[in-house]
Amino acid sequence: MDSRGTGPRLSLLVPVYGQLALAMRCVMHLQTTVPEGMAEIIVGDDASPDCDCRDWFTAGLRCQRNPENLGYGGNCNALAAAAQGDILVFINSDAFARPGWCQAVLDCFERHPGSGIVGPKLLFPNGKVQSCGGQYDAGRGPYHRYLGWPGDHRIVGSECAVSWITGAVMATPRSLFHELGGFDAVAYPRAYFEDVDYCERVKAAGREVWYCPEAEFVHLVGQSTVAHTQTPGDAMRHARQFMANSFEFHRRWNEHIVPESTQVYVGY
Repeated sequence: MDSRGTGPRLSLLVPVYGQLALAMRCVMHLQTTVPEGMAEIIVGDDASPDCDCRDWFTAGLRCQRNPENLGYGGNCNALAAAAQGDILVFINSDAFARPGWCQAVLDCFERHPGSGIVGPKLLFPNGKVQSCGGQYDAGRGPYHRYLGWPGDHRIVGSECAVSWITGAVMATPRSLFHELGGFDAVAYPRAYFEDVDYCERVKAAGREVWYCPEAEFVHLVGQSTVAHTQTPGDAMRHARQFMANSFEFHRRWNEHIVPESTQVYVGY
């Protein structure tokens, strides 16, 4: 982990496209769960057609707006370029932090010096598990571990290395992210699979991916992308993009993927 000794330890990066009321709620949760001076928060507006994040947020919060729509990966890369913290934490605008999460993430990095990514426990609003990190099924498809299990079940409370972490909330050292070139927004345009691809590149670089159950977020799932899928045509285009990005991911990584558990799951 990069230890420069100056500036914030964490850069909390919130990419948005529309849905700014949701982003404001996300930021409010971050502001109330992060000790003063530990982190900076940067909101990145990906050229929202109906609003501008710089008009919504109070002074003192860093906001930047892309001159054109870059897609999820490109927006995250632009946010990372502006960040100053040792650790980047990408946070979807429909993910809401619970107290203690940031120190838990930092502690996990300290316990596992070889880690390149740390991800939290993601819960649905009803308290059930949305993700405890990811694995691969027999067909080499990515899936969320213990999806739908009770969030307080003892089995989901164990810290462990996993195959991948969803980009909904993902922490990674800033130096490593830049070393690996960030998310591949060219191979994975718009969205989908750039996070799993980054996990595979981190592991190929000899680093580990860790699930940290002490860090918790409530994740609404998909609400941050509603502005992209408001019409049947939009939804169809995104379905095609999902399939194209899935094909590219498996073209790159299929021979390296090791299928794992036989848990009951619903896919990526």
